[in-house]
Amino acid sequence: MVGRKAPKRQVIKGLKIDQVTIRRLVAAHGEYLAKRARGVRLMLDGCDLSGLDLSLMNFTEALIVRCDLSRCSLRGARFVSAILSGTVFDESDVTGAIFERADLRGSTFMDSNLTGASLESTDLRRNFEAGDSGDASGSGRFRGARLEKTKFAHSRMKGVDFSGAFIKGADFSMSDLREASFIGAQLQESVMAGAKMGGADLSGAVVDSATMNQTNQLLVSGTVAKPVAVDEIRAALRDHDAWVASMGREGTRLDLSGRDLSGVDFRAANLGAAILRGALLIGADLRGAWLLATDFRDCNLSDVNLSGADIRGSDFSGAHQRGLVAENVVVGVLPGLNLDTRGLRPNSTAMRRAA
Repeated sequence: MVGRKAPKRQVIKGLKIDQVTIRRLVAAHGEYLAKRARGVRLMLDGCDLSGLDLSLMNFTEALIVRCDLSRCSLRGARFVSAILSGTVFDESDVTGAIFERADLRGSTFMDSNLTGASLESTDLRRNFEAGDSGDASGSGRFRGARLEKTKFAHSRMKGVDFSGAFIKGADFSMSDLREASFIGAQLQESVMAGAKMGGADLSGAVVDSATMNQTNQLLVSGTVAKPVAVDEIRAALRDHDAWVASMGREGTRLDLSGRDLSGVDFRAANLGAAILRGALLIGADLRGAWLLATDFRDCNLSDVNLSGADIRGSDFSGAHQRGLVAENVVVGVLPGLNLDTRGLRPNSTAMRRAA
């Protein structure tokens, strides 16, 4: 008796995958994992799955390379031992997902929420097509991501970008973090025991003492961000008001570049033409503020509220904007200076362009 022939395994390339199709493919993949004859391993290359609900789906041992999984719901999904090289997970909800032992070389999770996710023993180094020689360009990126109680133990993360990320209670024990970037990140209550951190950059980061004490400070570079006292901020704002009112003849222009301004109340404040480049403004309240031609370049603006602010002529280039609220802000060209609002990527589209 001739046995039934197993389905031919084919890589699906370059297609837009919809919700119905992915459910069918995952069901066939489940049969493959169960070693049933009708099972077919999920293999995707260069496909678009953006915006899909992939929650609780099982992608164990799947091949999903160079695909777009941005803005997806991946809550509780399993990617154990999957090959995910070069895949984009940006702006996705990855809460509680499991990526243990996955190949994530060159993948990105920018502005994603990875609370409670497990990436233990994963490979997050430079892009798989670039090989293992040369610089760390193409390494996995977590810019602006939320990494609360996320597990990275025993992972290979040389050169990975964590700039602007919110990292709390994460486990980096025994991981390779050489040349990793934590520029402008919040790094708190995290486990760094046994982690290799030679050449890691902590410039402008907010790092609590418990976490910092676990690192060899002789091996890392950069100066962590310094908090600003409330009295200092108030005095600086008074001087800046005088500088603006006198068109620079009196007072002092506000410059808080690289400082830690997290959670500060700037409601209705005059920050016009202020220099805040590289500052940490995480969770700051800027509702109704006067922000004409303000320099927000490379700032961490995660969870900032800009609602009702006038941001004509302001520059947000390179700023981390996860969770930024920008309801009813005024954008556009600043009269007389020909400066337009630049670099803003708000989650809200409720903006008013000045006439």
